[in-house]
Amino acid sequence: MATGLAHVDALHVALDDLLDLPEAQAALSGAGGSVDCLLDSFLHLADVHGCFQEAMVVLKQDVSEALVAVRRRDGARLASAVRSQRRTGKEFASLAAAASECAVRPSRLSILGGSQGSAAEVEVTGLLLESAVATVSASAALFGAMATMLGSVAAESCSCKRTAALVSLVTKKKKKASALGSGWAAELPVAAVAERLEELEEFIEEMEAGSEKVFPSLVQTRVALLNIHTLHIF
Repeated sequence: MATGLAHVDALHVALDDLLDLPEAQAALSGAGGSVDCLLDSFLHLADVHGCFQEAMVVLKQDVSEALVAVRRRDGARLASAVRSQRRTGKEFASLAAAASECAVRPSRLSILGGSQGSAAEVEVTGLLLESAVATVSASAALFGAMATMLGSVAAESCSCKRTAALVSLVTKKKKKASALGSGWAAELPVAAVAERLEELEEFIEEMEAGSEKVFPSLVQTRVALLNIHTLHIF
């Protein structure tokens, strides 16, 4: 998933370079409707990635809370943290759906552009369209994978089996532990669960680092398009 974020960032860094070229700017000067559509798509993509960053902050807090609960052998606190993780998983599922909806907007370019513009205009808008579609696809897949990782506690094929195993383990053990004490320590391998949570923390930090690059690169793509569009309007 972190690699996917890196690829999206690299794509938009390349787009930024493309949109700096005078030839590309000239090609887009007459593509008013197409540029409007792309601006709308990249705005929505930036919005969902901004929400993704916020959800990652919440998830990081959830995992930190779960880690404290495990170390203190606080069953009720741990169960609460796990429930919060599941809610965050549902948020990622909603983001996946929202990202997929962005695909409807760039698809209109095939109607707006078509064969009416110059060869350069068709080529540049086509490249931007492909980039928007690729970003939508990658974003939806990323958010969906995060939702699966946090929500499918019984799925052995989950890309993050350690997390699925943790939540499944907690779900089973919390039903047996009515009070704290040696019984809890014996039933729940505290060191193993803490290790899994620490690994999840590291994963979240890696995802945050990638997201901190992708969000501004998406914003920069839209700003570059907007500048070109505004320049040729006035």
